[in-house]
Amino acid sequence: MGEGILSERKQIRPEDSIITSEQYEHHYTSYYKSHQHKLREIKARLLKAGTSYSDSIFSLFRVLKGEEGWLRNSVILHSTYFNSLGNGKNRPSPQLFNMLIRDFGSLEEWVEEFSAMGISARGWAVLGLDLLEGKLINCLCDEHAEGHWMIYPIIALDVFEHAYQQDYGSNIKSYVKHFLNNIDWTFANVGLETAQEMYNVLRTKNNS
Repeated sequence: MGEGILSERKQIRPEDSIITSEQYEHHYTSYYKSHQHKLREIKARLLKAGTSYSDSIFSLFRVLKGEEGWLRNSVILHSTYFNSLGNGKNRPSPQLFNMLIRDFGSLEEWVEEFSAMGISARGWAVLGLDLLEGKLINCLCDEHAEGHWMIYPIIALDVFEHAYQQDYGSNIKSYVKHFLNNIDWTFANVGLETAQEMYNVLRTKNNS
């Protein structure tokens, strides 16, 4: 993981973003790129580690597989987060807008719940499409290793302190509010289209 459309970096100017270029560069380099590099390293080590010595208390294989999952989720979520950062100049597509109304009652009610997650979470607030039910769902994760299976992330907000403290201090509410007012809905719209195609394929196969 880490290659392809989700890993493409935006060129965000400070005036277009909810975070300064200094905060952005530190976060992108020290966390996303670092985790991406470490994930490749662990995959290479797994090829050499082998499975002959596996143990539930401790084994090199167990440690590497656990860290692989942690880092893979980190790369996916950070990719989604950086692409979710916008400037408030676009809107949800009719499809996404209607699904937000269907699954949350209204756009305002989705914003209210997502905001509460951002303030409450210790790690991530994520909007995704449930690939089993075809519905939008908000997911709260305190760690990279947590999450909901079979959810395709469409919008992600990093609420670890390293994501905002340099610019916002301890004012998490202001950070979350600015994020929600400046989502890149174009990225979210494309994400929903991709997720919807995946859901349709799975539904067709399950019904055949």
